[in-house]
Amino acid sequence: MKRSVARILTTHVGSLIRPPEFAALLKAMDAGDSAAARNYPDRLREAVVKIVREQASINIDVVSDGEFGKSASWSRYILDRLTGFEQRTGFGLASGEVVAKGRDRERLPEFYAEYDKTQGFAGMKGNWVCVSPITYRGQEVIRRDIDNLKVALRDVEATEAFMPAVAPGSVVPDCLNEHYQNDRDFIFAIADALNEEYRAIAQAGFLLQVDDAHLPIMYERMVPPWTIKDYLAWADLRIEALNRALSGIPEDRVRYQLCWVAGTRLIPQISR
Repeated sequence: MKRSVARILTTHVGSLIRPPEFAALLKAMDAGDSAAARNYPDRLREAVVKIVREQASINIDVVSDGEFGKSASWSRYILDRLTGFEQRTGFGLASGEVVAKGRDRERLPEFYAEYDKTQGFAGMKGNWVCVSPITYRGQEVIRRDIDNLKVALRDVEATEAFMPAVAPGSVVPDCLNEHYQNDRDFIFAIADALNEEYRAIAQAGFLLQVDDAHLPIMYERMVPPWTIKDYLAWADLRIEALNRALSGIPEDRVRYQLCWVAGTRLIPQISR
């Protein structure tokens, strides 16, 4: 990562609000509009160029593409880039829920009713199941996103650029594994697949930002009824998988983002 001795460099978490016209195009594509699908590549590049220019205009030093090329949320986008998963109803969470409840969801149902609509959760039907080997198939898409960001950077003065990607532990954490023998093999298969996306971002000259909301939030979902020891075992395996996913990538080309930590305030008090 580039450093400054003159001032603190500015950046942000990665995802930015989609322009209304681009959001409308995405909605039309979801509805099966073939014309919107044909126009999507050009409109996506235009939107990325514009959002990078806007970041530079307000003196953001380390910019991103706003994650505009992702098809869904910050984490579920990866399901379009991995093999091995299918969506199925009739198992897992109660009452057709597709997002496991934590204490924040129980206490703030009105907020999450609105939030889930913005993340696409409200329209989801069923839960994810791993049914076959997990491999990476997003080569063309990540290459498109990289090319769009490179084009956008040509006409702006930015210190550096970054691209976010989901952490292994935040890839469908409520998924049912029907293919791998155990949880370790399952999460390591995800890590090996993600390594290809991570390497593509780093080799393009961008900072890789690893997004990992579920590492902290799973504490409040697990404890109780499970124990702190159970949570730490779960988290240790995910950190091991993350290190595996980062294989071959220089440490100074990676930054790690945890979010949703407000709902897990007890974690700093945990000791081994």
